Amino acid sequence: TQDSSKRIWVGTYDGVFLLTAQPPLHRSLDSIFEKIDLADHRVMTIAAKDQELWLGFRQNGVQVVNLTNGSSHKPEIPGNSGLAVTKILHTSEGSTWVATFNKGLFRLYPDGIRSFNQMTANFSEPTVVVLLEYTKNKLIIATERKIYSLDLIYNELDFLDLRFGDRNQPVTIHSITQNANGDIWIGTKDSGL
Repeated sequence: TQDSSKRIWVGTYDGVFLLTAQPPLHRSLDSIFEKIDLADHRVMTIAAKDQELWLGFRQNGVQVVNLTNGSSHKPEIPGNSGLAVTKILHTSEGSTWVATFNKGLFRLYPDGIRSFNQMTANFSEPTVVVLLEYTKNKLIIATERKIYSLDLIYNELDFLDLRFGDRNQPVTIHSITQNANGDIWIGTKDSGL
């Protein structure tokens, strides 16, 4: 991910690294801020917001690192230390979303944190693999098998009934991205793009 200073950060199973133009070509977050104590070194997702890196871990939830002084904190998400985070998304309307493999989806507001699964009667998915803001105030939320569209203004969630050829087997969704033309690409396990 790219932070507000245009620096590129990479999350790996061995921690977080800053890419540099000069040798060494990367520096670990631990070497930049020696006193930092990461909750887990298996980083599954990173999202930058202002001078913060939001880190999502394989088993230990979310940790926010201040890139100015190296301090960090864990948001008060219910069960944060047990969350397997798959994606963190900061939206244009100012909220932060945390997708997990084991506890569904959380929406962080300035005044608190809410489980999207508990807020929305027609969404009970424990595993969310993709979050994408494809246009202002509209999200794509994907599980391994289903894709939804969420309008953030009207809080309307719609299931997108997409067909992948004439396959009778369910498709496993791995990734969704959007190109500069606005086209949305869906990466699947067995059906390609």
